[in-house]
Amino acid sequence: MNYEARILLDRDKCCKCARCEAVCPVKKISVGEAIDIKPIPCLPECSLCSEVCPNRAIEKIGSNYNPVGLKDLLLKDKPFYDVSGGGVTLSGGEPLLQINFVIELLKLLKRNNINTLIEQQDLSPGKYRSRYRPG
Repeated sequence: MNYEARILLDRDKCCKCARCEAVCPVKKISVGEAIDIKPIPCLPECSLCSEVCPNRAIEKIGSNYNPVGLKDLLLKDKPFYDVSGGGVTLSGGEPLLQINFVIELLKLLKRNNINTLIEQQDLSPGKYRSRYRPG
């Protein structure tokens, strides 16, 4: 599985000006007869290609986070969690397939007194489930 941010290209809008190719620091984009987007990760905070596109044909979708960065983002809502008694729910697929990330994130959230919940269909192999024990 690949959880990296991705480049979304609307080929009908693209004028092949190659501005995106010129600014890409990892050389992910090649413009020629056809436009080639290589399967290499973007830099986490880079969106230069979409910023220089005159026709808005290219867009970076998704975000890359490490557990500390995601915890920092989630802590911005801590006042709401405190007032509502709510917290953070990890869902949207099989969170436990990313078990190391999930465990580290949950520990960080617990240290900040944030309630947590994992919601999944539990299709992950038992070896993953046994590594996380609530508490």
